Amino acid sequence: MARRVDTQRHEDVIASAFAALQRRGVVGVSMADLAADLGMSRSALYWYFDGLPSLFEQALAQLLTSQGEAVAVALEGVDHPIDALAAWMRAMVSHHHDAPERLAALLQLWAVARPGDKDATLQTFAAIFEPMREAGVDALRTGVAEGKVAPCDAGAIFDLCAVVVDGSLVHRVSRGLDGVVLIEDFIARVLMPLRRPGRGEAPTAAIKNRRSVEKSMAWD
Repeated sequence: MARRVDTQRHEDVIASAFAALQRRGVVGVSMADLAADLGMSRSALYWYFDGLPSLFEQALAQLLTSQGEAVAVALEGVDHPIDALAAWMRAMVSHHHDAPERLAALLQLWAVARPGDKDATLQTFAAIFEPMREAGVDALRTGVAEGKVAPCDAGAIFDLCAVVVDGSLVHRVSRGLDGVVLIEDFIARVLMPLRRPGRGEAPTAAIKNRRSVEKSMAWD
C-alpha cells in the first residue's frame, strides 16, 4: 500500500528546507546537510525530495502559490482595469519586499539545481504567468473599448508592467532598491494617465480636488 501524503506536513517540510537553504547558502549544500538542519534522517528527506532539483521545483511552486494568493486578495473589489493592474503590481512587489533573501536564495537554487536545463522551470513560470497576462490584457482591451482606458497597446502595457515589477525585485536583491517607491512612481507616471473614469465615477481630478478640500477642512 502506498504511503499516504500528509499535505500540511509536506508543505511545512518544503518551507523549512527552503528556509534552511537561505540560512546556510545554496552553493555546495548537500541533502545530508539539509537533513541535519531539519532534524530528520537523509532517507526521510529523500521521501519528500529526490534531490535539489525537486526541492527547487516544490519551493518555487509554493512561493508562486503564496504570491497568487496575495494578488487575489489585492484584487478583491477592484473593478477598473487600470486600478487592477496597479493593485497587481503593488501586491507582487510588497509580497517580496521584506524578504529579499528569499528571492536571492531562489535564484541561486535555480542556477545550482538545474545547470544547463532551465526549460522545466520556465514552463513552471509560464503556467502561472500566461493565464494572468491573458486576463490582464483582455481587461485592458475591454477597458479601451468601453472608454475606461485610453487607447493603447494592451499587451505592451501589461508586459511593461511585468518587466518593471521583475526589475524592481531583482534590484531589491542586488542593490537594496526600494521597489515600493519605484512602483508607486511608475503607477503615477505611466498607468494613471491611461485611466479614464468609468460610468458613474467622478473624474480623477475631481476626486483629488475633493480630497484636498476635505483635508484642508480637517486641518481647520
